[in-house]
Amino acid sequence: MVFKVSDAQNLSKEPGLERRKFYESDKAIVAQIVLEPGAHLKKHGSEEFALIYIISGSIEVETDTETYEAQEGTLLEFQPKEQHGFINKGDTTAKVLVVRIKEPK
Repeated sequence: MVFKVSDAQNLSKEPGLERRKFYESDKAIVAQIVLEPGAHLKKHGSEEFALIYIISGSIEVETDTETYEAQEGTLLEFQPKEQHGFINKGDTTAKVLVVRIKEPK
């Protein structure tokens, strides 16, 4: 099977923010988030273990305990229900790949 980000609907209504979930199975969810300069994704948590890979640009990451910058080529790990949010404080578009891994049932 082939899955394309371009085939997925933008799930965001926020200006400057795109969230496109382009794969989902009983094992994982894969999505792409695009943040234009100044855009932010509000702090949230999910039921799944999450890996976040910065494809391009940089983002400021906010958790309940810290705030830090993550640049292109960085992989972030979040445990289930761990709160995290992103802000693009740069002057270029940031692109992020999200992989959420579901617990076996």
